[in-house]
Amino acid sequence: AEALRRAVAAAQAKAEVLAQAVHQPLGPLLEINEGGVDMRPPEPLYARSAMAMERGAPTQVHAGRLTITASVTLVYRLRPPGQGPVDDVGVGSAPPPD
Repeated sequence: AEALRRAVAAAQAKAEVLAQAVHQPLGPLLEINEGGVDMRPPEPLYARSAMAMERGAPTQVHAGRLTITASVTLVYRLRPPGQGPVDDVGVGSAPPPD
């Protein structure tokens, strides 16, 4: 859940920068799509574990880092410059913590 929250925050920040670059205010969020969450152990540990499993060796737990990535796509409407504020309730918000 934390990886998705961070992905949403990063996507919103990028959208705001892009909107500023073209001198148009960011409008309402129209669509949000989850690109997925990926969890991968470091390759050398995974490869060694697979070889150990083939030999029938007991399961071992190795210290290391687990990399978790998430991606989302946010689609916003741009507002014309000078247009008054619109109701953007929920724009860029992540779901409440569990």
